[in-house]
Amino acid sequence: MTLLHLRYFCAAARHENLTRAAQELRVSQPALSKMIRTLEDELGVQLFARNGHQLTLSDDGRFFYAHVQRSLEMLDNAVGALAHRHEGKQIRLYIRSADLFVEQLIVEYRREHGDISFVLSSDEHGGARASIQSYDLVVHTAGDNTPSAGRQYALLTERFGLCLSRTDPLCQRETLTLQDVRDRDFLATDTYGLNFQLCTEAGFTPHLVIMGQHLNTYMKMLEHEAGVSIVPELTIGPYLPENRCFKPLADVQRTRTIVMEMPAQRRAAHVEDFAHFCLARGQELMQRGL
Repeated sequence: MTLLHLRYFCAAARHENLTRAAQELRVSQPALSKMIRTLEDELGVQLFARNGHQLTLSDDGRFFYAHVQRSLEMLDNAVGALAHRHEGKQIRLYIRSADLFVEQLIVEYRREHGDISFVLSSDEHGGARASIQSYDLVVHTAGDNTPSAGRQYALLTERFGLCLSRTDPLCQRETLTLQDVRDRDFLATDTYGLNFQLCTEAGFTPHLVIMGQHLNTYMKMLEHEAGVSIVPELTIGPYLPENRCFKPLADVQRTRTIVMEMPAQRRAAHVEDFAHFCLARGQELMQRGL
């Protein structure tokens, strides 16, 4: 199996048509068909059901395509990043927490530093903890199981509150307690454990209807008002959909601290400058509040 086999397979899977895939690849249809059959023989599975030039991915084909496509994208990104690495200043950033807040910091920073490029990785998109030393900066929650990368800075400390619909009568109150929403459906991303623990401490088991690692899906479910959720005040609160409101929890004293680490061997001036920029913005946000 070669990289060419995988690229040919992905083109065929994307089009599900031999003619269009061959045109994209600029090869003959027989050559493309032979390449796919060779791949199937090596894997020992049928990736496509065939009807003339028309192809339909099998269950194994869909499974294989999802993984191969992601791997090829990562490879292409790595090649592009390597080429760009020698063209200008670059910051490799591994984001384990506070994705939306960090993304906003990058946008703000690049307004004044257009010569800096960023390569981002996250748990949601397959961040590699084993190679954490290969990143310039690592952002995560203090006390989680992220391996130590070097010097550590506290970006901000935030409390938790409830996210609920603006049409909910509870939105008229200044603060809430978890008992106020004990009968509601709950949503959670990587805060699943925290949602469960805080509700249990409040005397009930939450009815968690959606939980998982996909932040975009979670935010969409909030927008669709699929349930209430316990959320961090500063790193999620400002980014809630317009039809949702944030209310502090009077009965929860728990906070979390977001930290930024710099591996010991990474001391480039532009990396240091961005880290200090993030620290300043985090302190400003804490002073200003939501």
